[in-house]
Amino acid sequence: MYLTVEKVVRRRRELVWQVLTDVASLGAWVEGLAEAEILGNEDPDVDARLRVTRRGRADREVHTCEITAWRPPEMLALEAHTERRSVFGRITLEAVPEGTALGVYVEIGKGGGLASFFKPAYGLMWAPSNEPPAAQAIYERSVAALVARIEAHGERPFR
Repeated sequence: MYLTVEKVVRRRRELVWQVLTDVASLGAWVEGLAEAEILGNEDPDVDARLRVTRRGRADREVHTCEITAWRPPEMLALEAHTERRSVFGRITLEAVPEGTALGVYVEIGKGGGLASFFKPAYGLMWAPSNEPPAAQAIYERSVAALVARIEAHGERPFR
């Protein structure tokens, strides 16, 4: 399954990057995320690992994800693998006349590890319909919350 959310944020790219990469505040705008922390004494960078705690239906799930690309203030990528799914995410920031173009691109596949190579991806046989998958709506709400958080900062809108 492939998900895409693109928005224009009326703030400078550096401010967008600062809020986006504040690991301690991820739970404030990522839907379903209770908390996140960097493992060890590392700063966010390539190969840094994050522990994320998601609010599940009945309990909490703890997962580890890895930063696979880190290019301030223009791009970062993360990946996470669990028994049920593998998630690959990339976030891009591009300066535009209105402020910053924010792009969130996610690929979700079944299972983790070597077995996932032999399973079809969720989206492989998925027929497009008028209604996006539930995951798309979750990402759209999370990005909207991020944009609201960024634009709530006292900085004047980008001109």
